[in-house]
Amino acid sequence: MSPPKRLLLATVAVLSGCPGGHPEPATRDASFDVGPAHDAGGLDGDAIDAPLPDAGADVPDWIGVTHGTLKLRPSSALPTGRAAILEAAQNEWEPFQIAFDGGASGRTITSVTPRALTGPGGATIPEGQLFVYAERLIDVASPSSVEGAAGAWPDALVPAVDLIFDQPRNALPIAIPAGELRAVWIDVLVPADAPAGDWVGAVDIVAGTETARVPIRLHVFDFALPSTPTLRTVFGGPGDAPCVAHHDGAWTGGQWNACADTDPDGNGDRLTEHYRTLYMQLALEYRMSVQGTYLGPRTVADLVHFDDLYGGLLDGTATRHLTGSALTTLQVEFNGPPSTARAQLMTDHVADRGWGAMLFDYTTDEPEGQGTCPGTGSCAVITDRASTVSTGGMRPLVTAQLRYAEPNGFASAVDILVPIINYTRALESGYPYQPRSAYDAWLLGDARRVLFWYQSCISHGCGGDRGVCGNAGEDVRGYPSYVIDASAVQGRAMEWLSFTHDVTGELYFDTAYALSTAWDDQCAFSGAGDGTMFYAGTTERIGGTDDVPVASIRMALIREGLEDYEYLHILSTRGGDADARSIATTLFPEVDSVSVRSGDDLLTARHMLAVAIESR
Repeated sequence: MSPPKRLLLATVAVLSGCPGGHPEPATRDASFDVGPAHDAGGLDGDAIDAPLPDAGADVPDWIGVTHGTLKLRPSSALPTGRAAILEAAQNEWEPFQIAFDGGASGRTITSVTPRALTGPGGATIPEGQLFVYAERLIDVASPSSVEGAAGAWPDALVPAVDLIFDQPRNALPIAIPAGELRAVWIDVLVPADAPAGDWVGAVDIVAGTETARVPIRLHVFDFALPSTPTLRTVFGGPGDAPCVAHHDGAWTGGQWNACADTDPDGNGDRLTEHYRTLYMQLALEYRMSVQGTYLGPRTVADLVHFDDLYGGLLDGTATRHLTGSALTTLQVEFNGPPSTARAQLMTDHVADRGWGAMLFDYTTDEPEGQGTCPGTGSCAVITDRASTVSTGGMRPLVTAQLRYAEPNGFASAVDILVPIINYTRALESGYPYQPRSAYDAWLLGDARRVLFWYQSCISHGCGGDRGVCGNAGEDVRGYPSYVIDASAVQGRAMEWLSFTHDVTGELYFDTAYALSTAWDDQCAFSGAGDGTMFYAGTTERIGGTDDVPVASIRMALIREGLEDYEYLHILSTRGGDADARSIATTLFPEVDSVSVRSGDDLLTARHMLAVAIESR
């Protein structure tokens, strides 16, 4: 039974805020502790019963179970949970992890087999809706920040069966050295029509002659998430990088040439587009809109190829599992100077097809840092291009703060402003901060205007370009971060802050920046993995008969954050905006208060949102 609203508010009051400034990551607010059920990924509350006393009692002590908002390193303590205790909405991915201790002599996991879940009225979630991944370790040469650490970190998610071709891959066996820990990641995709209520299932484990069965208990809430996110995203890439990574192995000879040399007909475009769309398709399974750097068509006839290439990504038919997931944004590039006529051609075509993606031109990137505008007053390089594309119906996007756009004369010409998340803090002497409220008047000036934001190396400490790892000596703490050695909460927090700050979109500069070397070296901009979220899944590396992109734990955490945003949005639209904001701001009071929280803290807040939704 769902609690009345007054009980929800009392629960919210229990949560206390984080200290301001840059909290130490070891700090933990004890008010978030909710009992031993969390060791198994469970949550207290009326929406799901506490685990049965014997749930997982027969699971051997070399197996531990926990939720997905925790990064399990080889030296991590084995989680104490013995059962997966999950909560999810309909049409939601919900992850958990099963960890294995290598013991005194090592251990090899040879089989991880999920069983179907059984729910209300005998309904089933088939085993094909549970997806198993081996968490492959990536070496971090130097800490990305004062909160990070060198050494092996779990990141690449090598599938047992991939999400694109449904081909078996070589996620297993997993050899675990003595005294170390390894883990598998398991995603449950709850069907959109799954009856609300409690479900039970299991995962069977085989390690040589040892066997075990890990129980699963899932509570499905009585509301569904949309397949296409409400919060728009712009994740850069992949451009030519996938074709190079899959067929050349190094950034040499020119990207197009590498792909052309591999294609039997010397058609570099065909191979480039093949891999580009595969990466975009996999991202949609994670609810992420990855840009394909499409060169806009010049004629109506060119639109036929555009539809063949991108149509399924825009109409929601490309994904094989998260049905209906479609791009929320689409960047159109011009091969040469932008043209109003070509912008109009694309704008009309997308509108005629009924596609919901926001069409935009990446007009200028970080003009302040690059010195794009020669002085105050006017900045023709931005205003002229913005006028050209906006006259054609396309939205010009510039990554800049309003405090820079206004004196340089392009604030009124741009439809999408994208400041850095770190600079949206309250005004502080000596820092270039501009609070979110400063953008309200600009947004009200034109109905087409929207505010996105982005995170960058500033979240960990900026350093050099490609090949540079280790922070730049900056004491940077507490921000959302997508580097490998950031905490799982830092990788999932961005979307909570987007809701509380009324930001309608998120941008990230690239997902394939160091794709060719991702398995061995992702150092860039002083961060491990900054700008690289995929791995090249060649058949030589992961098996199967077709190359595929391999996702990362960081992508899964972004997906979880996008789903968290839907909880907040649904509660808000059902008349609970004040409750949604109270829960979210108590969890993350400010943009630099993220790393003080644990995964348990976040899941507790998410549970409270679900209870509040069901009470309305």
